[in-house]
Amino acid sequence: MTNKKSAPLFEKFKLSDLRHEIRKLLMLAGPIFIGQLSASILGVTDSLMSGAISTVDLAAISLGALLYLPVSLFCFGIPFGMGPIAAHLYGAGKFAEIPRTVFNAIYPSAAVIAPCIIGLFILPDLLLDSVEEPELARKTVSYLRWMTLALPAQQIFFICKNALEGLSVAVPSMVIGILICVLNIPANLVFMYGHLGFPALGSPGCGISSALVSWIAALLIILYAVKSSRLRKSGIRIAGRFYRPVAEDIRHICLVGLPISVAAVLESSIFTVSGYLLTRFGSATVAASQIASTVYTMAFMIPISMSIAVSIRTGQHLGAGSLFRTKLCALSGFIVSSIMVIPFMFIIYMNRYDIIGWFTDDPEVIAIAAPLFLFVLGYQTQDPFFGTAMGILRGFKDTRIFMVLNIVILWGLAVPLAWTVGLTDITGSVRGVNGIWAVIVSCYYLMTAAFIWRDVWLFRHPGRYLGTGFPNSSEKE
Repeated sequence: MTNKKSAPLFEKFKLSDLRHEIRKLLMLAGPIFIGQLSASILGVTDSLMSGAISTVDLAAISLGALLYLPVSLFCFGIPFGMGPIAAHLYGAGKFAEIPRTVFNAIYPSAAVIAPCIIGLFILPDLLLDSVEEPELARKTVSYLRWMTLALPAQQIFFICKNALEGLSVAVPSMVIGILICVLNIPANLVFMYGHLGFPALGSPGCGISSALVSWIAALLIILYAVKSSRLRKSGIRIAGRFYRPVAEDIRHICLVGLPISVAAVLESSIFTVSGYLLTRFGSATVAASQIASTVYTMAFMIPISMSIAVSIRTGQHLGAGSLFRTKLCALSGFIVSSIMVIPFMFIIYMNRYDIIGWFTDDPEVIAIAAPLFLFVLGYQTQDPFFGTAMGILRGFKDTRIFMVLNIVILWGLAVPLAWTVGLTDITGSVRGVNGIWAVIVSCYYLMTAAFIWRDVWLFRHPGRYLGTGFPNSSEKE
């Protein structure tokens, strides 16, 4: 379907259409949010249980996570790309192509994971050679080596999870996420603390339990994909059958997924760099910034869950050839995200001292952290627009823009400006942590503006993104 003329940007929507789309988004975003929350609770549980053993074990998991996170984020780009790909095929009614496409995601995933596993197994010995505490280095290396066993299972889980969500099936992964949260506690008790005849391993035991529950999650979601009567009725089996590599499928998956991988690593490393810049201001400043970052990250789960739901609904509508419903989805996403986030962000800001008190009672840290919540408020003000605009882009499978903007805005602008404003007196004085936060928040506003500009362009020039499954689907679900 070609479209040489620019499409009109605005449409007239019936209130009933808007209500219908909002309901569909909420039904999808709710389970996704609970699944995201379960993953966060998993990490918090590991930290609390390791901290109860010793400071060294807590530090080993924290240090190991710093090394594991960028590697895992790079690997997960291909699974994250499966959501919009499956949504387009589902919207176009190409059910028979979905299982083959999902299976073909395994081939590039394996190609990406193999060197990452080797790197995680070998490089930590070299990277941690300069650590002054031998026990910390030893436990971190051991923890990471066990975590390498979790990486393939997590990749399989996220491929199936995102493919299922692309079909508007989000509850199974939510249920599995909750179950894994529960199972992780006894697993940690067995391997970290030493029960049922196993030795107490501390932080390396956390790596074992993480690998174990990751494989349980992968097997459970495969079992659902094979046995689901809902999928069987639609003629879709995204697991349980072998498919040979299809070059065109693999190329398409890589074009959508790999830019997400690169963008995720670039974005996460920005916060690593900003944390490193803050070290020269002392541990109290680092701790204060970490508290503000943690609160913001937890609050961001709401817009990111809505963003994923918007990307799936956008992909389905585009696959069905309906630009009308795609625009309706975009409007619904902006409305719902704003309604959900704006009251929440003021609650956080008004209760900032109580929230900081959950983390510390150090007066110095509290005095530094409290003003940072103004920047958290600034982040959250643009989050509904950032998340929804990003979801629309993913729904269009236009993921290279993430990579480009991360390079240009975050690394080309935010990093040098943060260093200049935060660490030098070129702007009149050394503005420290407040200056660094101000720069990063401002650059995210630029990212949001760029995302929205790109969304507008895509809505005006939708031709090659529209499917041909149901040409008249603008008036039907």
